[in-house]
Order: sequence, then C-alpha cells, then structure tokens
Amino acid sequence: MTQHFLISPAARTLSVRQVARMTDEEAFDIFRTIRFAANGGEPFCPHCGCPKIYQLNETPIRWKCADYRDCGKKFSVTSGTLFHSRKLPIRDYLAVIALFVNGVKGVAALHLSRDMNIHFKSAFVLLHKLREAMGAEVHGVDQLGGPDEPVEIDGTYIGGDVRAPNQEADKQQDWWKARKGKTEKNTVSIVVARERTGRAIPWAVPSERDAVEIIRAHVAPGTTIHADQGQHWNSLRRTHPMMRVNHQIEKRADNGANINQAESYYARLKRAEFGIYHRIAGHKNSKTQAYADEMAWRENRRRQANGTHWTAITTLALTLPKSIRWAGYWHPRVAV
Repeated sequence: MTQHFLISPAARTLSVRQVARMTDEEAFDIFRTIRFAANGGEPFCPHCGCPKIYQLNETPIRWKCADYRDCGKKFSVTSGTLFHSRKLPIRDYLAVIALFVNGVKGVAALHLSRDMNIHFKSAFVLLHKLREAMGAEVHGVDQLGGPDEPVEIDGTYIGGDVRAPNQEADKQQDWWKARKGKTEKNTVSIVVARERTGRAIPWAVPSERDAVEIIRAHVAPGTTIHADQGQHWNSLRRTHPMMRVNHQIEKRADNGANINQAESYYARLKRAEFGIYHRIAGHKNSKTQAYADEMAWRENRRRQANGTHWTAITTLALTLPKSIRWAGYWHPRVAV
C-alpha cells in the first residue's frame, strides 16, 4: 500500500522545536531577508522605496529614511505588512506560523492562545491575518482550467445546524429540510471550482445559483466543466462544454464525469468545521470566506512539506500590505 504523504519523512522539514530554539537575531534575519528580498535582504524605505536609510539606536530595531525632503519616515521590519504594529517578538510569530501550518485541518484560536500564552483575541486576530494571506494567494489565480484541464464545480452548505427535537415523532419534514440547509437562515453556501490537477478557488455565496456568473468569469473559455445535476448549472452550457454526474444513482458516470476532487475539498472543510472551528458560518458571519480560503490553500498545497508551507505563509504575510479588516491588535477596524 502506498504511504500517505503526510506520514512520510518528506512532509516533515520543520518542527516547532526548531523555531523555538532560534535566537532573536536569527528570527529577525529571517524576517529581514524575506521582507526586503527585492533589495537582496538589505532594508529600504517601504514608504518611498528609497534605499538610503540609517538604523536608529532603538530596540526593537528600526530605521529611518534619509530622504528628508520627501519622506524621512521611520519604519521597522514589519511596517506596512500584515504584522504591522506587532506586539509579540518575531520568534513568536514564526512559532505561530509553524503551529498553524502543522494543523492539517486548521488550528483553533483557543488552542493557539494556550500554546503561545497569549490572549484569545490576539490569537484570533493573528490567525485571521494568516488566512487573509492564504486568501490572497488562492484568489490570485486569474482563471482555472484550459483545453486539457477539466474543472469540477460543486456547492455545499455549512453552518446553521438545527437542534433535533426531543421526540422522534416531532421530526417533521421542515426539520429535515433545515438539516439539509434549505430553510435555515444561518447557513452559507460554499461553491468551489477545482482543477483536476489541484488548484481550487472557493466562494461564500447565499446559494449555489449566485455563483454561476462567478464561475463563468473564473473558468477559462473552452474548459470542460464537471458538475452534478443541479439545474442552476445548466446556463453554463452556453459558454463551456459540460459533463454531468447524477449523484442519486452514481458517484462517477460511465463517461468519466465526476466531481470527486471538489468533494475532497469539502471533506477537508467539513472536518475543519466539525472538529476544529465548530461554527464558522452564519448569515451575519463575513469570516466564512476566510475559512474557506484557508482550506483551499491547504488543499492546493497538500503535497508540500510543512517547511515549505511555513516559508510560503511567512513570505505572503510580509509581502502583503497591512490588513484593513484586521488592522488593530485585537479589534477589526480600518487601518490608519
């Protein structure tokens, strides 16, 4: 039997122990090298791009732009990034990222707050900043598919679970419909488009029907789309060749039509919802997209080592601008 990748030595190239044993200088050098990679790791002003800077006699280390006429601003290694206005030591951020990538189905904020001995709100905001970085990569793909790359599409409802009545006789038809997500107001539909070879993009929408035009815009013309028998997908035939599978009678059609790769993504998302995050959806919960993006990122990189994941997320977080939604240390507010 073929060994699963996650239990193979190739999947383990980083441990939290390695990160915890880093000195402050080693952790700082990692951030500096990634943050200023465009200049060979040498600091430059992130405000104006001027390479002429000088180091201030401050702790933690900060620099100041030497262009006094147009800039002259002070900055640190995390200024203007997702870690803007940081409060924790840099080594702690690297440890948080290591713990996060090691969670195959995700990491709960409460779990992280205990591991790192930080407030739950701090852990919650920090994890959402990392999910924001993941989402930027997932949605950075212009279009999926191509003439030789089929795309599978499907949707599922998450959240809005309805408590079963005490008496079996009270389980009327309306309760069963609510369990399927058809009547419960707190449910959110996650629609995913996924290539057969890997890349997946999810969207949180009120219903699958609302994702039709989104899929049409993000799947390259001429791409064969595999879908189930949902009638809302019929309009895609005008722009894309389609193959359909009827899940009421089969998982895979005789002509090869199936959406097994899309279902694989949903398996990861459902396990994260039930086992880690417990409740990630709701009609007032705008963070549902972030959780969907996290699982898509993990699914897209499922054959990569945890050390590669660690480097990728660190690079994304230090490359992206400071978050608008998660600008504060605890509270979501507009960045200033």
